[in-house]
Formats: sequence, structure tokens, C-alpha cells
Amino acid sequence: MNYANKTLEQKLGMVAIVFANICWGLMAPFLKTLLNSGNVSPWGLTGIRITMGALLLWIIGTFAPESWGTRQKIESKDFPFIFIAGMLVIALNQSLVVFGMSNTNPVEATVILTVTP
Repeated sequence: MNYANKTLEQKLGMVAIVFANICWGLMAPFLKTLLNSGNVSPWGLTGIRITMGALLLWIIGTFAPESWGTRQKIESKDFPFIFIAGMLVIALNQSLVVFGMSNTNPVEATVILTVTP
């Protein structure tokens, strides 16, 4: 593949994908180290991850440039459903990941997380 012909935007996209993969690969050993330290409980770690993710999503959504797409209006009647779905999906997923991580080693956890859809 000839990278010299790629635009700056395409090159930045490739760098972003590599960075995301590095973060994903370091997640399991980092979580296991935190859990083994005894400074953070599995519930506390889950709460931190959910809070930080929500905060980051809010910041990006608030300050995203118009060139990223049009902003969608969410009807107020849909907020309860979105909240419940978010809590079930994110909280349940993160809780299971963290509690599973606390009961296995990082290599096994990374392989299981990678092969699941």
C-alpha cells in the first residue's frame, strides 16, 4: 500500500485506529493492575469508567464541529427509554467485564473480549 498518496485526513484516521487498538490492548492489564492494587473496588472502577465515558461523550457532543454532521433532536418522551437502555447495556457490560477481570488473568480476559461480538 502506498502511504505517500494518502491525504492528511486518511493518515490521521490510520493513526487514530492504531491508537484505539493500543488503548484496547492495554485495557486488560491496566484494569487487572488496578483491581490487584486493592485501591479500587470492582464497583468503584465500573462507576469511574461509566462516569468518564459519559463525560467524554458529552464534551465531544457539545463541542463537535458542524462538519461532523447535523445534530439530531431527541424527543423528551424518548429520554426515559434511552436512559434505561444505557444503564442496562453500559452498566451491565462494564460490571461484567470488571468482575470477570477480577476473577481471571489479563490474557484470558483480553482473548474472551476480543472474540465476542
